[in-house]
Amino acid sequence: MSPAAAAEVREARRRLAVARTGYGRRFNEAFNTALRRLDETPRLFPPADEAPEGLEVRYVHLKRYSYQVIFVVLGELKLIVAVAHDSQEPGYWLERLPPAS
Repeated sequence: MSPAAAAEVREARRRLAVARTGYGRRFNEAFNTALRRLDETPRLFPPADEAPEGLEVRYVHLKRYSYQVIFVVLGELKLIVAVAHDSQEPGYWLERLPPAS
């Protein structure tokens, strides 16, 4: 996971915990479930529209939350580049992508 994505997870968890008791914990559970699913079956998730050619960028929408986990499939490795709220500017995370090969 990129450092920026890790910071986004922490910030989302904090915001949700402040908003309502238990929301931060439930967000964390949804996030961890998404991580397991994307690790096991990454190609079940849709490609990101903003992705440049040459990179396999996909996303998982977190159930019950307005967040997406955006990741790059690099062979067996999956790199999480963003945990984006639906209200954020599409593609703001593009500068975090590794170079296309």
